[in-house]
Amino acid sequence: MHETHCTSRLAPLAISALGGLSLLMSCASRPPLVDRPLFAEDDSAAVDLQEAVERSDDHVGPTTDDPWEVTLSGGGFNNEDFDAGTAQVNGSLGYFVSDELEVSVRQGGSLADPGPGQSALYNGSTRLALDFHVPIDNVWPFFGASFGAFYGDSTEETLAAGPEAGVKVFLKDTTFAWLSAEYQFLFDSDDSLNSAFDDGLWVYNLGLGLRF
Repeated sequence: MHETHCTSRLAPLAISALGGLSLLMSCASRPPLVDRPLFAEDDSAAVDLQEAVERSDDHVGPTTDDPWEVTLSGGGFNNEDFDAGTAQVNGSLGYFVSDELEVSVRQGGSLADPGPGQSALYNGSTRLALDFHVPIDNVWPFFGASFGAFYGDSTEETLAAGPEAGVKVFLKDTTFAWLSAEYQFLFDSDDSLNSAFDDGLWVYNLGLGLRF
């Protein structure tokens, strides 16, 4: 009787122990959980966000790694019979001594064909210029002055100087279009300062440029 009573008391304990062992074995047989973020990452959304940030940081215009500058412009005209005319080319090479201040040398030349039976005429100019720029995003207004000489077959050799202003619009980081206007005082040997101012002329230029 005593054995029966003990057996009846141990049976539930054995069943409980077997149940716990079975639960432990079941947990042990499951693969380990892999750490996962609380929210699944959307790769396409992350790429779009990165591209948006990069676009907001886009910079159009030169950097301090591009201190040199070269520009080129040209023009011409002819008569109605196309047997006389003039072609002109202007170029410059500049260097930025700071982010805003540029020193440059400019060379201009024109070749004129007066007409049948007449010799072609060459005229040129060589000048130095100093310009201060005001960068506003990709638009760079500038102002300054130039000084140099005019010479040639149909031009009396003379010195010239005057103020100038213009704007450069950067189409790419190093490529720009530019427009300028300048008033040139022409100094003949017998000219006073007032007459040089009165004998001046307006000069307009439109061209392309490159920073490197």
